[in-house]
Amino acid sequence: MKTAAQMLAPVEKLAGERETGTGNNTTVNRYWNAIGAAYCGYTIWYADRQSGKPYLLDGCSNPAWCRSLGEWLTAKGWRLKDNGKAQKGDIAFYCEYNQKESRWMYQHVFFIYEKVSGTTFLTLEGNNMVFSTAEKARMSTAGTGAFEGIGYKKRNMPTGGTWAIFHPPYGEEEKAVEEKRVYLSPSDQRSNTYAVGNTTEDVQCGKIAAACKTALERSGVKVMVGQYDTMANRCKASDSFKAHLHVPIHTNAANGKASGTRIFCYKLDKTSEGYKAAKAVFDVLAPLTPGTSENIKANPSLFEVKTPAAPTVYIEVDFHDVPDVAQWIIDNTEVIGETIAKGICSYLGVRFKAAASKPAAGGNVIYRVQVGAFSVKANADAYLKEVQKVFPAAFITKAEKK
Repeated sequence: MKTAAQMLAPVEKLAGERETGTGNNTTVNRYWNAIGAAYCGYTIWYADRQSGKPYLLDGCSNPAWCRSLGEWLTAKGWRLKDNGKAQKGDIAFYCEYNQKESRWMYQHVFFIYEKVSGTTFLTLEGNNMVFSTAEKARMSTAGTGAFEGIGYKKRNMPTGGTWAIFHPPYGEEEKAVEEKRVYLSPSDQRSNTYAVGNTTEDVQCGKIAAACKTALERSGVKVMVGQYDTMANRCKASDSFKAHLHVPIHTNAANGKASGTRIFCYKLDKTSEGYKAAKAVFDVLAPLTPGTSENIKANPSLFEVKTPAAPTVYIEVDFHDVPDVAQWIIDNTEVIGETIAKGICSYLGVRFKAAASKPAAGGNVIYRVQVGAFSVKANADAYLKEVQKVFPAAFITKAEKK
């Protein structure tokens, strides 16, 4: 079944066409070989034919004649009892009362284009005084027009005898999918050095944000990434971007021993959008990161939590002052970014599209230098002290026995 938009499309293409010369000689008249004839009904019929099968008006003996079309639509049972409920694509008639026949007669027919308010609508019609664009009709006084031809008009059509509106059984329109927008705000803290790797928080968080952006855009989400700027300006940029979610990305530091991913939101209210988003990210990110002391916390005092208009998910991806964790973050910026994106998509209700070749935990190939392996932790610690006398950056990693 064709949709209302499909039905109206052929006539919309003709909007702005004026009568010339002796009048009734429009594209619609020429299509039906009806030069000189009244063409309001022909315009409705033209729309039905030009919008393709199945033809909505099949079964009507003469759709070009208002009386024939109106009586056929009435017999179908499609007339509205309340004109205020008219929708785009509905077929409307101006009627006059015939004293001799004691009945309302269908005199002029046209399409409903859009509702203005109450029983006032924009129409799309032919063979009347109209405007070339819907915008001009919106700005006009109801009942007026700029030229005789095909176009748009504003009409007030209260329920009653003068106005009859019919709602045909169109197919359902595809609902427009709202484009989701996410503002990523990676740390710009250049002085926060990692325990290993001769790198800093801003560098690694920038890499995570870049990977997250790639994954989100691949999934159809629009992304803006904050650059080196004040938090206030980043929040303003997020608001101007009309972000649905504001996501600061950091790595944490404490005493060189703490570990685990921490996520902050405005409040721990399971009905709040901030908590829902935080949990969606936490549920996929926390199992990935090495640490075990992981949680979601409320922190409404954080500037980037309390300031943006959008809900905030403030991410601390584990602790970079723990050597083996720092190395893990460095090795896995891509998979961390992908994982954060997956959680964001889950919250936004967007299908996450995985990369063609999914990055494995560990990132690109790296080569480690190993100088020993111990089953007793105390022995490993003792040997590490000796190694660090020559190689201060040496550290211990834990692996399963094979």
